[in-house]
Amino acid sequence: MIKEIEVVEERLIFQDYILFIIIFLCTYFNWGVWSTVTSFLPLLKLMGAPLLCFILSFYLFSHSLMRNYRTLYQPLHLLIIIASFWTFFKLFQTIQTTGFNAAFTVYRRNYIVLPSFLLCMPYISAMSIQRLEKFGGLILKWIIPLTILYVLQCCGIPLFSSNITYQTSGEVTVLRNILGMPPVLPVILAFCFVCYLKLHEKRFLKFVLIALFVTFISFTRSLIASAAFVVTLAMLFYIWKNGMHSRLFMLVFYVLLATMLLMIIYPSAFYFWDNLIDNTLNSQLAKNQGTYAFRQRLIEKVIIKLENHDDILTGLGYVRDVAKGKYSFVLGGDTYIAPILWCEGFIGLILRCLPFVYLLWSGFKLYSHSLDEMEEVIGIVILACVLSEIPNYVQSSVIMHYNHVMGMLYMLLVYAYKRRNEID
Repeated sequence: MIKEIEVVEERLIFQDYILFIIIFLCTYFNWGVWSTVTSFLPLLKLMGAPLLCFILSFYLFSHSLMRNYRTLYQPLHLLIIIASFWTFFKLFQTIQTTGFNAAFTVYRRNYIVLPSFLLCMPYISAMSIQRLEKFGGLILKWIIPLTILYVLQCCGIPLFSSNITYQTSGEVTVLRNILGMPPVLPVILAFCFVCYLKLHEKRFLKFVLIALFVTFISFTRSLIASAAFVVTLAMLFYIWKNGMHSRLFMLVFYVLLATMLLMIIYPSAFYFWDNLIDNTLNSQLAKNQGTYAFRQRLIEKVIIKLENHDDILTGLGYVRDVAKGKYSFVLGGDTYIAPILWCEGFIGLILRCLPFVYLLWSGFKLYSHSLDEMEEVIGIVILACVLSEIPNYVQSSVIMHYNHVMGMLYMLLVYAYKRRNEID
């Protein structure tokens, strides 16, 4: 008599929760959220979220080294190794001129996140299919309570920042505070959107509506534009390969129904968006004014300064652009193109972009050549998430915060690889 083989269900282990902190919470803790959460832990507050991310990533790397884990997708691994070593080279070069404290103070703010992701790659590559699925489920579970907290914040309760700000457009005033928004929202939106269409699973619909709702009440043009690009690209890729289906029309119906309910509950929001978009298109962009133009001018200003210093390829290293106490784009988050050019030059910028070119190539292969439904979903998600960042290049954070979109998309790539090769 042949005994049935008992399938042991794998659970998330301690190291998986460390990875969750790195990929989800460390990027969720932008400086406003971080100040609130760590107000009772001075040492952690002084450390900062990017440095915590690196320390935890080093722990995972040590764990992987002891167990001889191998990194999948060697071309991508090599590209990120080269980009990370360029940052280390610029750091050591800067230390020689400004000293360790001054150089590392700049480097640890955001630039250290790239090598942090490199340290995580072997561990992510070794995760089983079951644990990868549970990890994704953990992120989706966290989105719901975080959305509730975000809505409370948008109602005027200062959960993530004491500076509650109001913005007026066309005599309509709304409360605007983007602190506390889940950082992987574009990936979640794309993944749940395509899963609902392709896999016919209605449980993903609520996450699509949640992501669109949170983006809408952020009253931030770049976020609403990114969401629009993600949805449009995902829909076009889906239609191109699968054609028009009733599920697509049902999804549009649900979104329109939710929009109508929101118009009844919160009509001033729509008037605000109408005024804001009209002002953006017909005034700011037409006359080269506003925040988009400001960020473009920062990039242009950096290029001019680098040309004057004859350092346009290699950058000036991890040095401040202004004295302490003044506005600094090197340490700020208005744009990430300008600080990368300032510190690492065009070499650093190109090296940071090349892994996303590889992602596009991998996503297109999954999308165009795979017969597996989930692999096609992953391919569409990768293509939509990466391509949607291009129009908003002046404000995109993916080339700086590698444990953000890149971390999630790499996990999807690993999941597709293991499904294809039945390695779990």
